Amino acid sequence: MPGGRLTQEDRRTIAAGLAEGLTYTQIASRLRRVAADPHGRDPALTRALEDRFVALLTRSGLSRMTAGVLTFLYLTDSGALTAAEHWRQVYSERR
Repeated sequence: MPGGRLTQEDRRTIAAGLAEGLTYTQIASRLRRVAADPHGRDPALTRALEDRFVALLTRSGLSRMTAGVLTFLYLTDSGALTAAEHWRQVYSERR
């Protein structure tokens, strides 16, 4: 977790924020912490994981296209892709 371990005061602040209905970002702001990794994903590591996961799913019997679709869905932050986002991902694979 960015910023180190949580103190008891941090935990109380989080509990109070949740009770107030604050978002995670608002609570992190109160704690003076970032809500997410500021550096994002390493593209090379992400690509390697995609390749390994597609290979695993293909070995288990899925077609390459189906394995690719599932992999893209599993690796998205939101867990969902629009048709346009998926098309861009597939198109970039074939280039």
